[in-house]
Amino acid sequence: MKKLKNKLTSKLQPSKPSEPNHPPTKPSKPNSLEIHTLYSDPHPDIDIIAIHGHNGHYTETFTHPTTQNNWLTTLLPALTTSTGHHPRILSFSYTKTAEASLGTSFIASSFLSTLVSLRPDPSRPILWIAHSFGGPLLHGLLSLDGAEGVNDIRVATKAILFFGVDKAGGGWTNLALASEEAGMSAEMRKLRAEVVWLGSSEVRYRELFRERGWFVRFFLEGGEGEGELTQENVVRLGKRHGEMVRFAGEEDEDWMRVRDVLVEVLERCFGRGEGKGVVRDE
Repeated sequence: MKKLKNKLTSKLQPSKPSEPNHPPTKPSKPNSLEIHTLYSDPHPDIDIIAIHGHNGHYTETFTHPTTQNNWLTTLLPALTTSTGHHPRILSFSYTKTAEASLGTSFIASSFLSTLVSLRPDPSRPILWIAHSFGGPLLHGLLSLDGAEGVNDIRVATKAILFFGVDKAGGGWTNLALASEEAGMSAEMRKLRAEVVWLGSSEVRYRELFRERGWFVRFFLEGGEGEGELTQENVVRLGKRHGEMVRFAGEEDEDWMRVRDVLVEVLERCFGRGEGKGVVRDE
């Protein structure tokens, strides 16, 4: 996410417009915007929804390159079912091309409408897993005031696990305010509008977080976000930003840290499920 923000910062510089600022034609929804079912119990009682980051992939982002272990389909369902719960694990995919042509607001709206259509029981509780730019995308989805089904999603949301998403936020509002719209080309105006939308979504998400009291944890690199985060909701991982959502297996030290938080989430937010307790290491 830092690379994306730096790229936007470098581009948001005043320049002489080279062409009239005609409104762009709204493109059709591409096949690249899709929610994939990675695992599902026949009678699910929890939706766990993953969102990859910029230039990510709905399965490869979460797959260890050496062991080919995708924890969303192995470790996560095993842990969840050990509590007596019956998970459905979904992963949202979007592409760099979609980001450029559609914009994050359209992607968030499409994500929301598709998700609502896949939830015949709108009260089924949700656990979100967002990596990198998946964080701002989730902020945007939850902040879509007035959108059909958004209130049900907000109520159903019980916990959010952010990976590589700083609690201090992306600084989108400050970035937008630091850029002068006058003299921008049509392309740069569109880019600035994107940043403004991300900033407003970030602000609205913070309001919703205070109102709803969602359980939130931030998984960060060892030195990332130092001095800006309170330690009670931060877990430091040994892996770098792009690798922090890839676990070799059950003995992976970072997975053990994530597992401990998941145990806490399942107990505090979702109950024990069918009277079973979570299996802990002694």
